[in-house]
Amino acid sequence: RAVATWANSRAALDLNRLGREVNALQTLRPKVRILVSRSARLWDAMLDNHYWKLMLQTYEALNLNGVPLGFVFEEDLANGKAPECELLIAPYTFQIDSAALATLKRSGVRIATLGGNSLKCDRYNRPHPTSALPEPFRRIDEKAFQEKPVVTMGQLLKETGTGPKFSVLVDRRPAERIEWRSATLDGRQLLNLCNYGQKAVVAEVAGEDGQALDLLSMEKVSLRAFRLEPQQVRLLVR
Repeated sequence: RAVATWANSRAALDLNRLGREVNALQTLRPKVRILVSRSARLWDAMLDNHYWKLMLQTYEALNLNGVPLGFVFEEDLANGKAPECELLIAPYTFQIDSAALATLKRSGVRIATLGGNSLKCDRYNRPHPTSALPEPFRRIDEKAFQEKPVVTMGQLLKETGTGPKFSVLVDRRPAERIEWRSATLDGRQLLNLCNYGQKAVVAEVAGEDGQALDLLSMEKVSLRAFRLEPQQVRLLVR
């Protein structure tokens, strides 16, 4: 199709032209990771604990807060590999292998749990000894998360110092349909955004003044108010 060919060619040209900027955004080291437990996934299928649903919602809410994300897998923990992050989030992870839990406790990583029984049972759904449980650094309020997941995760990131330096707002509220990342390159601040909503929005970078250059369109935009059409991507630099 002509339109698809044009789009692919444009993307290739932009990647050649902006390779260093894209690399700076793609190689950000995750400060926050989400715990992925095969044990919890299997028991979720039998008990309908909503683990997989809540894990995906957690990923989406964090992603829309502009943080680069990673995962920590139960199998790696069970083999003694400590998580490489500043904050580990365990959403409805009710079951986890005993060896994996021991690695978590030894690592001393800060843990935020969503769901009162997270990390409480082994892979056979038997309660872990109380002495084996790591102390969560934060317990995420379930009701608040269900009502406002993006806002709740944004507050967690702010409280733990693991979020980005600024935030993207729409109508003075956290943007719930804009995916974004920021990075620094040669002393300049990069901001990559895409509007995944179905309506055009006017966004702002909270607390920032002045203008930025959109490296894709070569248009100068105000950081206090710039328009994003549905599916539009911007790569701003200042």
